[in-house]
Amino acid sequence: MLAHAHPESHREWYPLDNAATLFPSVASSRITTLFRISATLDRPVRVSALEAALANLMPRFPYYLVHLRAGAFWYYLARKEGTPPFVADSRWPCMSTSHRLRGVYLFRVRAFGRRVAVEFSHIITDGTGALTFLRALLAEYFALLGVAAEGSGDLFRKGDPPAPEESEDAYRRYFSRGIPSPEPRRRAFRLPYRLLPIGVYRIVTGIVSVKEITRLAKERGVTVTVLLAAILAHALHDLYLELPESKRRRAMKDIRIEIPVNLRRIYETRTMRNFSLFVAPGIDMRLGAYSLDDIVKLFHHFMEVSVDGRFINQQIARNIRGQLNPFLRVVPLFVKNLVFPSLYFWKGEGLVSSVLTNLGVVTMPEPLCRRIERFEFIPAPSKWNKTGCAVVSYGESAYISFGRMINETEVERRFFTTLVKLGIRVRIESN
Repeated sequence: MLAHAHPESHREWYPLDNAATLFPSVASSRITTLFRISATLDRPVRVSALEAALANLMPRFPYYLVHLRAGAFWYYLARKEGTPPFVADSRWPCMSTSHRLRGVYLFRVRAFGRRVAVEFSHIITDGTGALTFLRALLAEYFALLGVAAEGSGDLFRKGDPPAPEESEDAYRRYFSRGIPSPEPRRRAFRLPYRLLPIGVYRIVTGIVSVKEITRLAKERGVTVTVLLAAILAHALHDLYLELPESKRRRAMKDIRIEIPVNLRRIYETRTMRNFSLFVAPGIDMRLGAYSLDDIVKLFHHFMEVSVDGRFINQQIARNIRGQLNPFLRVVPLFVKNLVFPSLYFWKGEGLVSSVLTNLGVVTMPEPLCRRIERFEFIPAPSKWNKTGCAVVSYGESAYISFGRMINETEVERRFFTTLVKLGIRVRIESN
């Protein structure tokens, strides 16, 4: 079935896209590279129908029917026949995986009660790709139950041929030589808490009104993403100021929030692989204390400048230039496996204090939207930043989920307390 679906499905292998290059070398029991998007339905999931929907849909996504292989100099993605097995859900999402084992799919479909979840490795796609897949899976699942979607032009459907452009590395397509790299940044403040045991990933979700949070952001003339990132930074700001003086002296002084930007909104592409970059607004604690309004203003102006295509081009140029470096290209893979984890920290995770990613508003066509109560988005775990935040909106509610690898709930508590003080009603859930 797969072999005759479309010429795109005849590809035997894919090179990693630029964003995925470091992930295979850093993947571990703590850095699983997995993030999660889930949907809660109006009634219990019929697993047999979900498995059938997955089997029907996979030829539409051949670039996800892959596993990781090691070459002499780089990892690559090799085609894997068949359909990924259904995986029962567990208490701790985004855990228990090994991407380096030959034959392991880089995503999985899970279900429990009324919930359907997909967990994707950042090795093969980002939030946009994963959400596109989940929406298509839900549509096929409901179609098998006799519930057809109406006006579903943007949904991927079984039997439709995948476009070759869907598997492109869009970073390389928009790489421009001669553009200077962005200025280097200092390391950022990190939470001074011990990690939980391996395999434990605690989730807290705050549910708020889309109308209320949008009103609050508009009153300040900013986006919801900027407002929430500023509130997260202010929570870290207060934690930093409450540290004993000796710990403050040793701590990094920049508090920086990583915000992914979906580049499909800036550049034309149909890619279903990674195509996001990160901007990181922050505050310098050497300059003194900041109010929440101070941080909102700083983050707003930073984002206005940083999301300009010229500055995004700088990041693309820096990243691709490193990948094309003649020396790096001939360094054996076993050496890269030793060096890349440090590079991942010093050039990435070590430069930010936390992450806030907003997937935006999810829509489903009628009558499917009446059968789906909510969507949730859980960020990939990080042993360095220890806590991160992911946001998705559906219907009248926004779901703000924190994933943490520490026992302390100080960041979430301060974050949601601030929202309440600002007049936003919050309902809290936890795993």
